[in-house]
Parts: sequence; C-alpha cells; structure tokens
Amino acid sequence: MERAGAAVVVPDGELTAERLAAEVGALLGDPERLAAMAAASARLARPDAAQAIADELLAAARGDAG
Repeated sequence: MERAGAAVVVPDGELTAERLAAEVGALLGDPERLAAMAAASARLARPDAAQAIADELLAAARGDAG
C-alpha cells in the first residue's frame, strides 16, 4: 500500500507516540495528500476478495483446486 501511495509506513523501531502524533498530524493537515491516499487506496480495492477466497477454499475442499 505504501508503494501505491495509499499508506505511510513507520518502521517498528522508529515508532513512538511522538512520531505517530507527528505522522497523523501531518496527514490531517494536508487534505490534498489525504485525498490522494484515499484515491490510491480505492485503486487497490478488491471488493470481491472475500468471495474469491471463499471460492478457492471451496474448490480446494472439493479437490478441484487448480
């Protein structure tokens, strides 16, 4: 998601309350960036993901997974 512009990743070793507050504050203060991130996230969306996974599981259970 980060590579697509839909997220900000803070490495575990760098995550502090102050860093989190700074990252969130920066995002909340930049509505254009938030909108771009939302659009990037929407482009990655797979609304049918749960159904696709269920179909694969059912196929595997029947023994006809490809």
